[in-house]
Amino acid sequence: MSRSRLAASVIIPAWNGAADLPACLDALLTQTGVDFEVIVVDNASTDGSADRVASAYPQVRLLRQASNLGFSGGCNAGLAAAQGDVLVLLNQDTEVQGGWLAGLVDALAADPAIAIAGSKALYPDGTIQHAGGVLDAQGNGSHRGRRQPDQGQFDHPDDVDYVTGASLALRRAVYRASGGFDTGFGPAYFEDVDLCLRAKAQGLRVVYAPVSVLVHKEQSVAGAPGQAAIRLFQRNRLRVVAKHWPQVRLEQAFLPAERAWMEELGPGGEPLVAAVHEAYLHTLLGLGEFAAWRQQGLGEPPAMIATLAAILTTLHAIYPLGVVSTDFSAAVELSIPPSPSLLAPQQIAALAEQAHLHAQPLGPPRSRLHRWAARFRHYWNRIGTEWYVAPVMHRQTRFNHAVIGALQQMQEGMQQNQAVQAMDRQHLLLQQQRATAVLVEYLAGQAREITALSQEVNELKRRPDPSDRQEQP
Repeated sequence: MSRSRLAASVIIPAWNGAADLPACLDALLTQTGVDFEVIVVDNASTDGSADRVASAYPQVRLLRQASNLGFSGGCNAGLAAAQGDVLVLLNQDTEVQGGWLAGLVDALAADPAIAIAGSKALYPDGTIQHAGGVLDAQGNGSHRGRRQPDQGQFDHPDDVDYVTGASLALRRAVYRASGGFDTGFGPAYFEDVDLCLRAKAQGLRVVYAPVSVLVHKEQSVAGAPGQAAIRLFQRNRLRVVAKHWPQVRLEQAFLPAERAWMEELGPGGEPLVAAVHEAYLHTLLGLGEFAAWRQQGLGEPPAMIATLAAILTTLHAIYPLGVVSTDFSAAVELSIPPSPSLLAPQQIAALAEQAHLHAQPLGPPRSRLHRWAARFRHYWNRIGTEWYVAPVMHRQTRFNHAVIGALQQMQEGMQQNQAVQAMDRQHLLLQQQRATAVLVEYLAGQAREITALSQEVNELKRRPDPSDRQEQP
């Protein structure tokens, strides 16, 4: 179908965009060659930007949300309201160049097998930000050409692993089949990757359209990444892997790459190690959901989820020696504020009492699962509990006791160093305070996650195997 016969809907998920939306909308409304509507989905902004859009841009449809739905939720609200044949997502902190929209529509019109098309994104200084995305074995995404001068080296169309949601066009039929973004990735990270992989799983193409160009600031309302952002990024990276990596790729690519990366982490990596270990356990607790996704997208029997369970529990048992050590007298430089004081002896004693992990009592019974899900639950209980979960709990308990011992040694060491010169003593105190803060946070988070996993496993053990019952006619 030619471009002239395709109408487009441009959807802008917005939040506190007063500083960016005027330039974005002014540039967008100058686009020619395509009939299009503009929809701004305001995620409960507090800076007056929604009112400004309503008054200054009457030709724009404004969808006000009662709460912040995040990127995926905001996009889904706009996609559901859109009328166009081509549905285009655009970030609020962008300025499109001439021919941007026509370039995306032309890319989709060129081949009915093309499901999604993405643009060339430039930084404000003119260097390349995105010319299509590439995924590695661990699920990490990277932008082709990032920070390279734009000298035409990426001016040819190409099939890519994914394109950024900052400027992404998809067919209405693809949206209807996919249901839009998976909100399980909310509030951010990897939603666009997942959407592209779901389209490719249906045998469709994802392409980079270099004639569609825009400038993307990429930092308008985003804060500096902290520990919460690191945890979210790692959880969503593993969500992509758990949903989309077939068994062979899990075993032959993901596991060796992830293991090597974890084992090579060195001093200063404590926050990252804690976030990754939490992400492993979070993914384990979602195995039922991922079994359904893998059955739908990969055609994989639900019982095969045991492969993913084995890999995740194997990785969770890895504690990099360069990061997690019981010798904290050496210098440790971390980008976190030190705790106000070392733990008191009674606090260490309280932690020691909780260091050993115990099974938790069962919660209220849940509704009966479907037959295949019940069979998987029984299989996971029999295999996962005995082979994977129990060893992880034992290793975690030993590690917890080692941490408690290290904290006690640190406390004793501080009491024995009263004769150290003032400057040296202050420096050592700072090092130990920082190490203590990381260890306490890490220990508490691991104990919570393991306890949740233990409770889940105990619930599974109480359920009978439905295969032992005679089927009802």
